[in-house]
Amino acid sequence: MIRLIFFLLFIIVASSLRSQKNVFLDISPVFNADPLQMDVTLVHNNGDSYALDHFDYYVSDVTITHDEGQESTALESVYLIEPENHTLYLGNFDLESIEQIEFTVGVPARLNTQDGAEAMDISSYPETHPLSFQIPSMYWGWSFGYMPMIIGGSGSGGFFELHSVGQGLQKKVDLPVIQTEVSSSQINLEILCNVDRWVNGIQLSSVGMMHGAFPDNVLAMNNVNTENVFTVSPSASMLSLVHTPSNIYVSDGRLLYSNLPESTRELAIYDPLGRLVLSSKIANPKGAIDFQGQHKGSIFVFFKDVLGGVLEKQTLFIH
Repeated sequence: MIRLIFFLLFIIVASSLRSQKNVFLDISPVFNADPLQMDVTLVHNNGDSYALDHFDYYVSDVTITHDEGQESTALESVYLIEPENHTLYLGNFDLESIEQIEFTVGVPARLNTQDGAEAMDISSYPETHPLSFQIPSMYWGWSFGYMPMIIGGSGSGGFFELHSVGQGLQKKVDLPVIQTEVSSSQINLEILCNVDRWVNGIQLSSVGMMHGAFPDNVLAMNNVNTENVFTVSPSASMLSLVHTPSNIYVSDGRLLYSNLPESTRELAIYDPLGRLVLSSKIANPKGAIDFQGQHKGSIFVFFKDVLGGVLEKQTLFIH
């Protein structure tokens, strides 16, 4: 009986270390690092200028990696992102720390066309469903399916629409994330959608009405990965930690650290684009790493255990 009581107490204590949390993902649209404005003249870094009147895309199969490699899937299979509607409720999860997010840009093949294993006629969806009828339309018919991204407006060449459609244009995105713990029951994840990068290499003002899988449509969708359209938001704040945070700073070209979690075996540094800047094996909770000329600006420092699980995260600004 005593063993049973101790076992039950252990289960209760272990369960209390994690709690149910509502998780939200905000994908803020920016253009040249500034908040995206519709119906206002925008100047791309290639000199092209135009005003956008619509910019919409689908995000699907959102998966979060948390608490040392566990995975949880979002409540909804598909979300529609619009300029004024870009905060997604992912669901209520039993977790403590989120390390990474993965999603697909576009509607997955199983839902996209008549050949999809879970496909439904568009008229079967309720009005509020992202796969229902939209204005402007995101649907290109039963055979071609949904458009992963549409963008349009007016420029020097008149009105334009770049509406990409075609099976196989979907793109996978995965990013390390820094969570904001709003309360004991809510976590926000913040990333950016860099609209200017999405149309890199395209003279958007003069494309005319380009609907389909023409070279510019394909280029736009390829840009999702090649141009790092989605990046970690520099404004994302750090998770409140149970233990005393580690000390880490840069001095004389060296990154010095102390008071690391005892199980730390790796230190990984990422830039705001989610790219790995430096990775180093750690043997002691105190030490230094050569960081001369590695990076300037914001960096995200992840302390990981032997299995790659994230123990702690910090952000630094390198002058």
